[in-house]
Amino acid sequence: MNIQLLLIFVLIFGIVPNLGFFTFSSFFLLTVFGILAWIILRNPSHVKEDSSFSEWGVLVIYLVSATYYGGYYQNTLSQLIGQVVFFSFCTYIFTQLYKNREIPSYMFIIFFLFLSLLTIFGSPNPTVDTFVILREAPQKFLQGQNPYNSVYSQVYANIKPDYFNYLPFSIIYFIPFVYFFGDPRYGLVVAMIGTYIVINMLQKKSSSQKYLFSSLFLFAPRSFYMIEHAYLDTLIFFIFVLALFFSEKSKDKLFSLVISCFFLIKQNIIIVLPLFIKKIFKRKITMLFFILPFISVVFFFFWNPQAFIKMTITGYQPDLLLKTVPLQNKIVVPNVIYQLFHPSNSHMQVITTMSALVAFFIAIVILLNNKLKTNRKIILILFFGYFFSYHAYFNSYYLVLLFLLFDFVLSKK
Repeated sequence: MNIQLLLIFVLIFGIVPNLGFFTFSSFFLLTVFGILAWIILRNPSHVKEDSSFSEWGVLVIYLVSATYYGGYYQNTLSQLIGQVVFFSFCTYIFTQLYKNREIPSYMFIIFFLFLSLLTIFGSPNPTVDTFVILREAPQKFLQGQNPYNSVYSQVYANIKPDYFNYLPFSIIYFIPFVYFFGDPRYGLVVAMIGTYIVINMLQKKSSSQKYLFSSLFLFAPRSFYMIEHAYLDTLIFFIFVLALFFSEKSKDKLFSLVISCFFLIKQNIIIVLPLFIKKIFKRKITMLFFILPFISVVFFFFWNPQAFIKMTITGYQPDLLLKTVPLQNKIVVPNVIYQLFHPSNSHMQVITTMSALVAFFIAIVILLNNKLKTNRKIILILFFGYFFSYHAYFNSYYLVLLFLLFDFVLSKK
């Protein structure tokens, strides 16, 4: 088996069947993934693999995606229609591969748009805070209210919805989609199609199924669940590949501008900033373009410093997160220790701190390895950062999966 496909399948089956919620079997699979990734991805050689076998591997991924199609809150009828369409598309892909025919790019976009809209229409109001606050934060901003000092619509019982923990670009990006369509998820659909288009341009291979490989970023397992819940990780990945495209084209100013936005959505992404420092700060003009989007941070900070700090920094403390998220359900090392031994709160604080130090140490080791490509460094840093954290959702590991698929796609002949 293609060694990259092996990594992909281990990660998929570690998080997809259980939606990233804790079981000992899922923790075992993620542990296996971490060990294999540490051994395989740290190998500086990037062997070019024949794409003919990998094409059938992609079809298997499609079949897994079709099996798990649907949003958690999506109505049964639209979910059934989606699965029928999805499996029909898998049959079409099988036929084209068997006949050795190229699958046109527009076919992937048509099917993706159909399934995306079906997901959104079939789940118009998912009971999840990410969707609610990403829909209402741009609305409040357009009304002259500070999103970092606002109360949002009630989602969970006994939890006051007065929190917006994302960084400013998450507001700015979704403004047009919320204004014209009333739903931020259309912005994620656009971002995912943008990822597909950019990766088509980044591929440098003559495979007859170039578009099939790129389509993994549209149809990865649970991609429509990601859309339903309005998770931001697909947007984060799109901004990364767009920045990489500008870098490949030697458009350094655009690269600096876009990669700056990459760090202005979710706080934990800042851990990979050292990978880009050299390129960003090589000229004054690129430094200026990188700093420019941070004006949004300055703007919201001075609007209400106390609220901004509380929402973006102190709001991520474990004791505060316990009020809004079921931390005991996450596949992370501190939770496994808790499940096995049920230590006291004071001991859990020590365990959480030690786990964070392990993640930091691993990140330093990876950052100092000059032989690794940037994408592989990001995979390892993000995975171990999440694995040893106190707070990692399905979408966190899904972002790792996207970078892993990126490594797989760009390694094909």
